[in-house]
Amino acid sequence: MFDPQHNAIDHYYAVTGTLAGSWKGLDKDVGIVNWNGGPMGKNCKFFADLGLKQILSGYYDSDENGAGIKEWMDKTKSIPGIAGAMYTTWEAKYGAMGPWAMKAWGSARR
Repeated sequence: MFDPQHNAIDHYYAVTGTLAGSWKGLDKDVGIVNWNGGPMGKNCKFFADLGLKQILSGYYDSDENGAGIKEWMDKTKSIPGIAGAMYTTWEAKYGAMGPWAMKAWGSARR
């Protein structure tokens, strides 16, 4: 709830009011699990500029072949503080984990 390009905005989902500016109180020791892969890294620079480390949290029951996480990781190679990627499923779909993991972690890319 700290991403101004996603959910740190006015009236996000069921929030009455605003989450704008919520990132201003984040301590440098806080790690961000960035689950907004749509911008393919444009929001990652925002958190890096705040000095925060991030884990890219992808899959969400799509990206069966790992192409999305590979693209996201490729586009964030030059952004400091990207600590890795995390496979995330809401529907207990683990069948794609192997191909996804090979694209995310299959080589020494970082």
